[in-house]
Amino acid sequence: DFMDLKFNLITLMMTTTDTVTLTVTDSFGETSNDTVLVTVNNVNPIANLISNGPIYEGDSVSVYFSDTFDPSDADTNTEFHYAFDCNGGSLAATTYLDGSTDNQISCYFGDNGTFSISGKILDKDNGSSEYKTQAIVENVAPTIDRDAKGAIITEIARYLIVGATI
Repeated sequence: DFMDLKFNLITLMMTTTDTVTLTVTDSFGETSNDTVLVTVNNVNPIANLISNGPIYEGDSVSVYFSDTFDPSDADTNTEFHYAFDCNGGSLAATTYLDGSTDNQISCYFGDNGTFSISGKILDKDNGSSEYKTQAIVENVAPTIDRDAKGAIITEIARYLIVGATI
């Protein structure tokens, strides 16, 4: 026997538990009701954490979130918040209220190497995803500059050869 299942569609926008009543009507018009407890869990937002490197030592790398997504329209329509750590540390304790609406950060690196940067995206229900990206910082050959009189003016050289001219 064919039966139509009819019930009210409830759209829940956050983690919640609610009671839902289902009504089943068969082809003869006979109905039956049953109440069930439904739990809807928040889904964490997702994104890509991007670094614009490689960069040269002494420069800053721009790190930003792109392709943000959350299946809940309520979460998407209420701005995501973001947190970053230019030293690659954990952001586990960061909440939505701690975060910023700015989805990017600039991280300065004074020396060459590969550095880890952490980023976290949060929705209004504190659902979150944490990511890491790398900043690749390339070496720059040292230079020595001279003033109009020929004195070496590079900071490092001042400590090594104070006032010497070449």
